[in-house]
Amino acid sequence: MKIGAYISEQGLKILFHIICASSVSAFLLFTGTNSGVILILLIAWAVVAILSFSISYYKEKMHIKEISYIFENLDKKYLLMECVPKPRGLVDGKMFTLMKRAGKSMIEEVSNAKEEQKEYREYIENWVHEVKVPITTIQLIENNNKSEVSKKIIYQVKELEEQVERVLYYARMGNIEQDLLIQKVELLDIVNQSIYKHKQLLIQNNISIEVANINQRIYTDTKGLTFILGQLLSNAVRYKREDAKIQITSKSNKGYVELEILDNGIGIPKHDCARIFDKGFTGNNGRVRTSSTGMGLYISKRLAEHLQIKMAVESTINAYTKFTLLIPEKNLTKM
Repeated sequence: MKIGAYISEQGLKILFHIICASSVSAFLLFTGTNSGVILILLIAWAVVAILSFSISYYKEKMHIKEISYIFENLDKKYLLMECVPKPRGLVDGKMFTLMKRAGKSMIEEVSNAKEEQKEYREYIENWVHEVKVPITTIQLIENNNKSEVSKKIIYQVKELEEQVERVLYYARMGNIEQDLLIQKVELLDIVNQSIYKHKQLLIQNNISIEVANINQRIYTDTKGLTFILGQLLSNAVRYKREDAKIQITSKSNKGYVELEILDNGIGIPKHDCARIFDKGFTGNNGRVRTSSTGMGLYISKRLAEHLQIKMAVESTINAYTKFTLLIPEKNLTKM
């Protein structure tokens, strides 16, 4: 607390002292008191007032410093009122009690909201696992009874499966760290797994894939990175042109592996590139070409942050779109 702010706050008290001192001086002069005595009295008054204000300022400053220290060292900042000492003043003490009651009420509301959120998340996770059973069953039935119709059904089921997986990752996003297993893995295995998982989608849309120079080992969560690559492959298919092609390459880059996913699709407008990772953002392409939800890239970006993967995009309309992933070569969580 600055001295200037304190003096400004105590302005009425200072004015009261000045008025009182002036009134006493005028009375003493009127009664014939020696001016020297009045001067000594005013000096003594001023010294006592300044000393009183100085002590009060020091106490206030120390009190604020103590509260600030407690606040800065609290893990849960909203518990401040439970930790600070109660003021001595009657009015301040009453206000402190009311604020403490308000804080307890807020904590209860936060706890209730967290519990409801936890129950909702658990329900969504259970629902996802349950709905995966009939999806898998449909795939098995169609794979054993192949026909042109079954291929179309499998294609739609794959789309449904991807949407369900997206819901699962979004539901877990609040505590996703508990579901991640960071370990050293072959990047090529993850790329091949992602391609295989989306092979029906790629075949149905006549997408050719070229994979080259991928021989690095990385530290990541296999399922998480597979999900991210799956979203990028799905987007490349969704916004394809004729003779669609996807190129996947990688190279080492100062402790990271730089993985590039390049497609020759319709591209992304420059003004949309900075926003495609925003929640719910669909852009012009999403509105024109498909009923996009704008959630796939948002979830991918959030998941990448938890995996300490840096994502970037570069694109030119009617030419190409290139996503770049910087994936750690070392286990950064242990550094």
